Amino acid sequence: VNFLERLSETLPKSVACLWTGPQIVSKKITAAHIRHIRRSIDRRLIIWDNYPVNDLSMSAQMHLGPLQGRAPDLPEVVYGYLNNPLLQEALSFIPLATCFDYAGRPDTYDPEKSWRRAIEQQFVPDALPYWVAIREFCEREMRRKNKTIAPRWNPREARRFQAALDYLRRHRRKPWARELQPWTHRLQKRLTADMP
Repeated sequence: VNFLERLSETLPKSVACLWTGPQIVSKKITAAHIRHIRRSIDRRLIIWDNYPVNDLSMSAQMHLGPLQGRAPDLPEVVYGYLNNPLLQEALSFIPLATCFDYAGRPDTYDPEKSWRRAIEQQFVPDALPYWVAIREFCEREMRRKNKTIAPRWNPREARRFQAALDYLRRHRRKPWARELQPWTHRLQKRLTADMP
């Protein structure tokens, strides 16, 4: 007997279950997957979405981008939807705003539009280019397999990242900027290493 079957046999029928999707941190969650799990345990399911969380083995990561890979028809098959936030409280409100947009209107949710709106509402529209660069840097850092060797940036990239670094320095006393300090230091180090 596998775990889900045993759970189904012993858990009261009135108890809803939390489910993270196909993995603990799922890139995609589909309605078909949820239907399969619901049939296995015969209980209502609440999605416990491990996004944008960055605890434990992910503590060196910063998930600032929008929620992606969630099916628009999930509300038809789940009882509820929850998100697991970042360790960094102030920064959490960027990706969480997109999670709220998805939860509120999954059928019309557009990740990039939602993310741009979150930045413009939490900061100012003029800050968008800086946040695009900050997000891009954090995503590149997560993708790099070899943390000691990084490809050089071209001059245009270096200018964008330098402008983002200057923006972070101007706002260094803000709670979100303090939370970003480890990534700000990495960005500074990369820019210094790329100098001719």
